[in-house]
Amino acid sequence: MAGTVDCSGPGTCLRAFDSWTQGDTTWISGDGLTWTPETFPGSVDGGLISGGSSGFVALGSDSSKASIWTSQDGRNWLQGALPSAALAEGSSLRDPISFAGGLVLPGEVKVKEGTLEEGCPNADSIQYQGALWWSPDGKTWTRDSLTGANPTNYYDAMMSVVRIDDHTVVAQQFGSDTEWASSDGKTWTRLKGSPVVFPNYGIGPNVVVGHDRGLVLDGGPCAFSDSLALVPLNQTGDLPWSGSQYGLGPTGLLATSDGARFWIGVPTDS
Repeated sequence: MAGTVDCSGPGTCLRAFDSWTQGDTTWISGDGLTWTPETFPGSVDGGLISGGSSGFVALGSDSSKASIWTSQDGRNWLQGALPSAALAEGSSLRDPISFAGGLVLPGEVKVKEGTLEEGCPNADSIQYQGALWWSPDGKTWTRDSLTGANPTNYYDAMMSVVRIDDHTVVAQQFGSDTEWASSDGKTWTRLKGSPVVFPNYGIGPNVVVGHDRGLVLDGGPCAFSDSLALVPLNQTGDLPWSGSQYGLGPTGLLATSDGARFWIGVPTDS
């Protein structure tokens, strides 16, 4: 669990009538009841850690260059290696994810230099391409093939990946709202439209992450089938979707909008 201590108001954090952040803090627990603070390698931001059956993965920095770190227990970390294209001039990386299929690293690579206008580079003509890499261990990486990830400007090429559950991940090219789903991190199926709204860009959250089955809340709860089709779930009773927070566990979906009233959605066979 990672968080930020946010202090505001009189008498807090030794400041009055002010608001400021006291840095990132990360804790580890084996049972969800007892938590101990944990220190990560100096270049790893605790807020960017992803965990799954393949262990934990985090993006960091090493002497101003991007670096990748992996761990099997969240305490002992090893520095991996990044694909050469991801470290090339003009390339950039986004948060990696870990799930049963391995590790997936999203980013952008520059594929075309810009033209010159009055002797100066024209930034608008530089082209980038969204990219995904897969790795079994954080040391060796293979670039995936993505249908529809065409060269474009930097903003439209931005890639992000979200973990739906331990066997389903979805990638999105931000500018075009193009999305792909995968069950192994190597083969990607292009989705119709843009059904998964990514919390990374402040639009969501529209995903409730689960272990065996995650949910997509887009006009009602949906789940990915084994064939990576998004299937609406049957519903009975009142649904507290608007303004609610959610938690998905082995017995159902817990929702609350104010911390005082709660709803529980229980899965059935129908």
